[in-house]
Amino acid sequence: MSVELNHTIVHARDKAVSAASLARILDLPLGVPWGPFLPLTPANGVTLDYVDVGENEIQPQHYALLISDEHFDSALARLRARTLTGEKPC
Repeated sequence: MSVELNHTIVHARDKAVSAASLARILDLPLGVPWGPFLPLTPANGVTLDYVDVGENEIQPQHYALLISDEHFDSALARLRARTLTGEKPC
């Protein structure tokens, strides 16, 4: 069996809000909650498993998503629309 990245855990104050926020921006469906995690799955199947961390400190992390120019432009438009309405970022 080859080695493949399966998932990474994304720490959040509120996993439902954070995962739904990115799902809206990228136009992706949210996955079904599994244990303490709420997954968001891009096309390549590697899940971003959101988890609540309570009052623990959240360390900055870097996630790079490869998307087409068209998808990027759509996502950027949705992000800008949220900013104009005063909605908080992810």
